[in-house]
Amino acid sequence: KSGFELQKLVICRLWNLAQSGVSFNSLSTWSPERDIGEYYADPLKVLDFCRSLSPWVSLRHDYHHRDFTIYIKKSKS
Repeated sequence: KSGFELQKLVICRLWNLAQSGVSFNSLSTWSPERDIGEYYADPLKVLDFCRSLSPWVSLRHDYHHRDFTIYIKKSKS
């Protein structure tokens, strides 16, 4: 399986176990530098997938140039 396919499986597993929501971070393909052997995810691709689970999703890519965090809530509140 590709890195993205594995990432989707993990996100779904977390989502199914969560009561109110899930947050996770990943290395970003937007990073100006990358380390060999590390998995870098496309933030928009991951965000789009997470939006298939819930409409209450947010993406943060403003705290470190290599990382992003996604928050998915099960309800609006």
